[in-house]
Formats: sequence, structure tokens, C-alpha cells
Amino acid sequence: MMITVCILAVATPPIPGGAMASYTVLLTQLGIPIEALAVALACDAVFDFIDTGIDQFLLPYILLNQAGKLGLVDRETLLSRKTK
Repeated sequence: MMITVCILAVATPPIPGGAMASYTVLLTQLGIPIEALAVALACDAVFDFIDTGIDQFLLPYILLNQAGKLGLVDRETLLSRKTK
């Protein structure tokens, strides 16, 4: 079970609804009734909206943080306030 889950976590395409194929394979391999697929997909849709919103909110911070670690950010320019 762990091997199947790990392979599916890597192989799931990063597109909306991409987890549908992974859930189908996982539920079939584990012998779980196919009716559980509807519940899994409904939960995935709700949590995918929440996850996407959080990712888009944090993306600028993550990019700025990584650029700062690489020395690509001029902190003085970011922190200075120019008034006209």
C-alpha cells in the first residue's frame, strides 16, 4: 500500500482533477468499494480550492524569500520609502 501511495503521489499530474486517476487506481488496488470514489473526489475538490488559494497567497513570499537567500534581492531598495 505504501509503495502504491508513494508512486501515485509522484505520478499525479498537477492539473485540476488530476487526482481523479490516482484515487481510482488507489481505491481499486486497496479493494475499497468504488462508491468511496465519489466521496474522495468531493472532498478533494473542496480541499483543492482551499489549497490553491493558500498557495497563490503565499507564492510571492516564497519567491522573495528564495531570491533573498540567493542574494538576488536589494533589501535597501525594498525597505526604503521614497516620498515625493
